[in-house]
Amino acid sequence: MGGYSPEFKREVVDRFVGYFDASSTLTAAAATAGRDFGVATSTVLSWAEDQQRMPRPTWGEIRRLRAANAHLTARLRELEGS
Repeated sequence: MGGYSPEFKREVVDRFVGYFDASSTLTAAAATAGRDFGVATSTVLSWAEDQQRMPRPTWGEIRRLRAANAHLTARLRELEGS
């Protein structure tokens, strides 16, 4: 992910952390910050990890992600059985 200055990366992560404080949803906050700066959601999350500034997900988000994972796993099994 070269080509971006450390200052730009810091600004992107600052925005991401601010959005997370407002929404408490990591992926939504990262997607919004990414759209603001024209970078991918995964890039925002990677930069936040690199800067050791990754917010902690809420228990609600953890439960939502677990449920989504269970649903997708079941759907995959269903498709593999077809």
